[in-house]
Amino acid sequence: MITIVLALLAGAIVISLASYASLLLWRLRGLRDSRSAEQAAQRVQQQRSANSAKDNIIILLRVIEQGQISLTEAAIRVGAYKMALAAPLAQLQAFTVFERLANDTAHIPILDRWQALTRAEQDAFDLQRSGIEQRHQQAICNAAAQLLTALRADTT
Repeated sequence: MITIVLALLAGAIVISLASYASLLLWRLRGLRDSRSAEQAAQRVQQQRSANSAKDNIIILLRVIEQGQISLTEAAIRVGAYKMALAAPLAQLQAFTVFERLANDTAHIPILDRWQALTRAEQDAFDLQRSGIEQRHQQAICNAAAQLLTALRADTT
């Protein structure tokens, strides 16, 4: 009689453990599926951001060609959008010209700090910026043409 009770008890323990293991496996699959869905959504969002950045850079490059934006402002914006591009495009050598111009003009105050300057200080910085932009102008124009070609040819 005791062996039957022990056998039933052992069977109940085995069934309980198997049920618990099944529950854990089911939860693990759910977590894995959830993580996969999140990663897929993240990849889609990154691709959208990269495409939007590419489109914005193309617009900026065309605006540069038309002379409708200061080269410094364009360089800063191109650099910001470049960060969202996918690796092959973001590593194009032509971007370095924009980075150099942005770095060379990084000391010039912007936004609220610009507004806090006197008119004479603003004029002095404008003169500096113009000189720096003139030194970089040809390289920026060449790089803009190269980037336009590369970005328009990219089909990702």
